[in-house]
Amino acid sequence: MDALRDAGQPFVERQQLLIQGHEVVGATLGERESASQRHAGGGVLGLGESALELRRLAVRAESAGIRVNVTLRVSDGRGGLGTDQVTILVGSGGPSATITSPAAGTLWKVGDVISFSGSGTDPIDGQLPPSALTWTLILHHCPTDIGSCHTHDLQSWTGISTGSFTAPDHEYPAYLELQLTATDSRGLSDTVSRRLDPRTVQLTLASSPGKLQLTLDGTTAASQIVKTVIQNSTHTIGASSQTIGNRSYAFISWSDGGQAIHTIVVTATSKYTATFKKT
Repeated sequence: MDALRDAGQPFVERQQLLIQGHEVVGATLGERESASQRHAGGGVLGLGESALELRRLAVRAESAGIRVNVTLRVSDGRGGLGTDQVTILVGSGGPSATITSPAAGTLWKVGDVISFSGSGTDPIDGQLPPSALTWTLILHHCPTDIGSCHTHDLQSWTGISTGSFTAPDHEYPAYLELQLTATDSRGLSDTVSRRLDPRTVQLTLASSPGKLQLTLDGTTAASQIVKTVIQNSTHTIGASSQTIGNRSYAFISWSDGGQAIHTIVVTATSKYTATFKKT
């Protein structure tokens, strides 16, 4: 060992590994390794046994999820001393986000004010403050069926644990997703979400006489037209005088008394009939 020290080569005379201030490894390297083994690493030497001891401790502590302060001290035998410390929470994982409300299975209609609340906890930070929370409201729009959806971010909130939003007016099929992300002081995050489906009703457009052309939200088709819509949603219906074959039909009125083209709010399952007169 003296030959290595005199040559100015990398050398650690003694190392200590302390867990919670108690020494679990502490011996001169000369007691454990040959000089050639020490020099082969080309740096701070003899850490293998310390790492192994720490791993053994981690296995014992993992199920408890305890906080461990680990200190490594190395000395060169000439008065030089180096110390470093790290805190490890064994088996801890990251934060956990929880949505308290709205409850799973909550249904909504257009214009409903929906309150939300949630929280985040972390094995190191404990209860996370509202500043660690971020909310995102996402609309899933499904133009043809529930399996062909794309998304639109509607709104987001940062730094709050409670809030509310107003349910939007949108074409069905569609549903809302409320996401909560909790981020701890280490930058680790957890995201949970709640799916919120709309209440739906049936809208029917008919003509008298039947099978005449009517328009619903810009799409024209022969009546009758039946469509599932979100409760309280707004729609535009239209009818116009028309000729089919060699017969002409003049628009007279809608059953609700509205103009030939007008908007309606569908609050319940409804049927609107356009009356025509053969001319």
